[in-house]
This record gives sequence, structure tokens and C-alpha cells, in this order.
Amino acid sequence: MGTSVISWIIGPQLVGCILLLVGLIQKRYPPKKINPYYGYRTDSATKNQATWDEANRYSALFAIKVGLFIIAGGLLLSVFTHLVPMPAKVAFIIFFLSMLVTGMGSGIAIIVSTEKHLGKTFGGEKE
Repeated sequence: MGTSVISWIIGPQLVGCILLLVGLIQKRYPPKKINPYYGYRTDSATKNQATWDEANRYSALFAIKVGLFIIAGGLLLSVFTHLVPMPAKVAFIIFFLSMLVTGMGSGIAIIVSTEKHLGKTFGGEKE
């Protein structure tokens, strides 16, 4: 087969584990006050304390869900690459590209979903 034990660790499931960990940390230790260092920081999230709290609560939960989904998908990809004979280089390219896509896609999904949630929840209210 074209992949090794590393394929069970490296791949989209690694991105999923990072998202899961970040989401769990942010859920357990949410940022208390608006700050430039830690938390979900966009213009709409930093309008006031209520939007800040909701943005960080929602994005943490969304990151956990996305992380779990990506872990499951990454493990399925690992099973596939072990069952289908392919050169190691091809398997590496598959894992590398899937990490890139899931990494960028999950970041975009978290931002888009959180911004939509804030829009629905606060209806574009000004400070």
C-alpha cells in the first residue's frame, strides 16, 4: 500500500484535532473582555461586550463541530488510501492538498457562519 502509519496522524484529521482543541480551549476559557490578542476578533464581534461574548461562544462551538467532522473525514481518507493501492507520492499529495483545503475551508466556514449568526442575533445593531 502507498501510505504509512503517518497517514493516520498527518492529514485533514490533524487540522480537525487542532480545531477541536482550539474550540475546547475557547469554550472552557472564553475571553472575558474585548482584546486584540485572544478570541474571535472581527469588527462585528468587537462592537460591544454582548457581540463579543456571543461571537466567541458561537465560534468555539462551531470550531468543535467542524473539528469533529474533519477528524472523521480525515480518518475515512486514511482508510481509503490504505485500501486503494497507490504510490506513496500520490498519497502524500492527497493528504497535503486535503490539509490545505480543510484548513482554509474551515477557517472561512467559521468566519462566515459566525458573521451570519451575529447578523441574525443582533440584526446589525450599532453600539
